[in-house]
Amino acid sequence: MSGLVWAGCSDDPQQTPDDPLAGLPKTYARVQCGRVFACCDAAERDDVLLFDPVPATQQECEARYESFFGAVVVDLRKGIDAGRLVYDAARSDACFTKAESATCADFFGTDFLEEDLDCEAAFQGTVALGGACLADDECKDPGASCAGASGADLGTCKAPPGEGEPCQDGLCGPGLTCRLDEGMLKCVAPTADGGACELDIDCQSSYCDFQSGVCAAPAEVGSACSVNAGCASGYCDVAAGTCAAKKTDGAACVTSVECASGFCDDAAGAGACAPTKPDGAACMVSAECASGLCDAGACSPSTGTPVCDGL
Repeated sequence: MSGLVWAGCSDDPQQTPDDPLAGLPKTYARVQCGRVFACCDAAERDDVLLFDPVPATQQECEARYESFFGAVVVDLRKGIDAGRLVYDAARSDACFTKAESATCADFFGTDFLEEDLDCEAAFQGTVALGGACLADDECKDPGASCAGASGADLGTCKAPPGEGEPCQDGLCGPGLTCRLDEGMLKCVAPTADGGACELDIDCQSSYCDFQSGVCAAPAEVGSACSVNAGCASGYCDVAAGTCAAKKTDGAACVTSVECASGFCDDAAGAGACAPTKPDGAACMVSAECASGLCDAGACSPSTGTPVCDGL
């Protein structure tokens, strides 16, 4: 479901029993802009707000978001009036409450509005495959999309691509993966162990033995190996030629892949596995950071962009 749908709140004075969507634009604007101006500094607001120029005040932000989401509600109402979409005010209220009380880091640092179950369930599609639709959200089957809709012209709910069909924006139906096949990106079933492969993604096990060109299960500790991907532990001791358990903090190391923490600290000369560092800590390389990114000498969020984690 669209991340916009969480905005409902039954205590909004604009909502009425006859039109529960009436207050959504104002509610959405108030909460979204409230979180932005409470959690983001000026530079971060430039990154997260949709508008150009960026609103300078919360009041201006709310006015522009209310207008923006008002257009979205028009289409939502069409779907509800036609019976293609069902609005659950209770789930919407629960989503709104969670969004308003979430920490800045949780709200902006994760895909909160997509992952929360109440947010996802606020609007539910009712249209079966093959039925008429105006938007993807009106289709009730997981992964289905509304194909052919344009303006007021209805499209048709279509299942995600099946095996052998062209990928749709790189996506496929459950259990399938998008792979180049005969010069075209097609949805195919991952290959079982023993089947031919070219890439790790081709395999059910996520490991393609490039020497033999077949999918295989990653080997257990003590088994012969030549690459890290061939080991269930993720570490192949090349000198010994066998899979090995990753090392604990303080153990000698040469590369970070040897360490359970993911960081081999060799700043003092001889390397030793060490804990990774939190955002804001001084660093020289990205492996030092829990986020996986060292930017301008400090551990930074892994996106490399502002996160709005509080003023």
